[in-house]
Amino acid sequence: MRYRRIFFTRVIAVAAASFFLARGVFGWTNPTAPAPTLGGGIAATADPTDASAINLGIGTPLVGEFANKLSILGGLSVGTNFANFLFGNGVAAVEGKLGIGIPSSFAATFRNIVSVVDSATGVAIGTTYAPTLSAPVNGLIVEGKVGVGTSNPVAKLDVEGGALRIGGIPQRGVWQSHIPALNIVTPIIGSSPKGGTSIAFTIGVDGLPLIAYFEGGQLKMWRCARIDCVAVPDVISTVIDANVGGLNNIVSIAIGKDGFPVFSYDNSGALKLAKCADKNCVLPITFASPASNVGQGNSLTIDSNGCPLVSYQDTTGTSALHVLKYLVTCTTAAVTPLIDSGGSPTPANGKYSSLAITSDGGSVIAYQRAALVGGNSFRIAKCDDGGCINASSWATIESGAVLTQSASLTVGLDGLPMVAYFNSNGNAVKFVKCRKGDCTVLGSLVTLASAGSDSVALTVGTDGLPLIAYHESVSGNFKLVKCGNSFCDATSAASAPNITVTLAQGNGSGSVSLAIGADGLPVVAMTDTSASGLRIVHCGNPRCLPYWTRR
Repeated sequence: MRYRRIFFTRVIAVAAASFFLARGVFGWTNPTAPAPTLGGGIAATADPTDASAINLGIGTPLVGEFANKLSILGGLSVGTNFANFLFGNGVAAVEGKLGIGIPSSFAATFRNIVSVVDSATGVAIGTTYAPTLSAPVNGLIVEGKVGVGTSNPVAKLDVEGGALRIGGIPQRGVWQSHIPALNIVTPIIGSSPKGGTSIAFTIGVDGLPLIAYFEGGQLKMWRCARIDCVAVPDVISTVIDANVGGLNNIVSIAIGKDGFPVFSYDNSGALKLAKCADKNCVLPITFASPASNVGQGNSLTIDSNGCPLVSYQDTTGTSALHVLKYLVTCTTAAVTPLIDSGGSPTPANGKYSSLAITSDGGSVIAYQRAALVGGNSFRIAKCDDGGCINASSWATIESGAVLTQSASLTVGLDGLPMVAYFNSNGNAVKFVKCRKGDCTVLGSLVTLASAGSDSVALTVGTDGLPLIAYHESVSGNFKLVKCGNSFCDATSAASAPNITVTLAQGNGSGSVSLAIGADGLPVVAMTDTSASGLRIVHCGNPRCLPYWTRR
């Protein structure tokens, strides 16, 4: 401010002196006449009847009226330390702070070296942008390249020598060469929830993990404040439903059309849906409960219209698999079509389903079919519409299969469905991928582990390769399989082998859920009956191999 006052005080003094010299010494009173020269390279024009009309030129050639209040031919220096420096024509040097578009009450008296304050627009840089485009208010648009930490940017945004963070999330880019890192195992909740209860895991619109779990007769959501869930003060735990009855409850979580969490779960055998009104689920929650004795083995997704879609087993009368489609508001169930009655069903028919939306806007459901005639089998149903009003095709994945927990189904980057599950009739964790979108042609049925398991989770990495996490019921260990190709069968000579990694030690029964984090790396949520309780594993690389890196 001091230099700014000095500068304008001097300008006004020079202007006033110029005017009175021009009038008094040179006798200039005709505003239409050429402006007199005051000497020292200073000239002035003015209406002698209006002192505010003074235009001042310094070092400028005397060509008619000056168009601006101040015209300078040469350099400009402001500040005591710059006064004796010679600057070239068109160069302005300001020793203190410079304000553009001020005031806004003088923007805290120019907090920065350069302060730009304009209530109507922002800053535009570039020969095309600057004269033709309006920058957003308090914003910036750049026509060329921007370099951070580099003097020679080669991309639109080139960051050198540090990480790039968007919304607080480090961005890794397409290259996986980085500092070798361990998998980070973070305890979330002491010794509870106990194993045998389901957990569900997804990534919110802000890139942060969301975990749904049961504890003490309540359904809760844990929202991490970092992508690796390392504890920080603003981690949020929210009670979604304070009164949940029954044992071995199953929960599923998805992100709604508005970016807020949606939950489907069973409460004492009754299907319930909970819809949050904010990302932290602290505002009032909308609940919907269509009927009792339905909801076993439920699975939730969001269809192409933004409507929550739930597959579940109806245990009223004859056990059957249904799909329930809600309105976007989650207040009304739209349709409840029958997917598979099982012919002559047993109580296990339609149980342990998993649901996903396909690339054609339809849906696909994996589930156990249990019938007195034909026995047990594990099947996939394909629907041409998101609500699955009419199933168009079925495929048997494995005859004689007996599931004791929910399967895990997803759709690959190529649009082909895939599923991982545990078959207790053979004691094996298995995987299969469809070779056609309607699953009428299947790939090879692959055995990933010949060991007992009580929880399996499936997702697809950023490279398009499947990742399967599971909990071994005997050893208690949590493991992850990274497939060598998209069918996980390693049949071709060019295919890389599947990699199996132990993520964490555990004990007793447990549950696992899997997602890809905002940084492109796998993140696994897990719980068991050990004192470790609920934990998160954030992998240090796409393979979850400790210290692995690409050279």
